[in-house]
Amino acid sequence: MFKKIACMSSAFWFNEEKLKQCIESSDLHLIDSMYVDIGTNEDTGRMSSEDYLQCNKWVNSLLTNKVSNLKFSVIENGVHTGKAWRIRFPAILDYLYNYEINEKSR
Repeated sequence: MFKKIACMSSAFWFNEEKLKQCIESSDLHLIDSMYVDIGTNEDTGRMSSEDYLQCNKWVNSLLTNKVSNLKFSVIENGVHTGKAWRIRFPAILDYLYNYEINEKSR
C-alpha cells in the first residue's frame, strides 16, 4: 500500500468510469498524504485545457471524503511538460513528507 501519493497533470479523463469505480470501492484511509495538481494550460491536443481541469476537479471531489490529507492545486498557466513538473516537484515532496510535521507544530 502506498502511503504518500502525488498526481501531477493527470489524464484522469482517459478511463473515467473505471477510475470512479476504483476510488468509490477502495478504502483509502491508510494514505498519509496525497497531492493532486492540474495546470490551467494543459492542452495536449487530445484534450482541451478546460476538460483536463474539469476532470481533475471531478477526481478531487471523489477523493475529498476518502483521503484525509489531500491537497489539490490548480496551477495558473501550468502546462503539460516535464519542465513544468520539475519546477513544482520540490514543493510537492515538501508537502508529502513534511505534512505531519507541519500539522503537529500548529
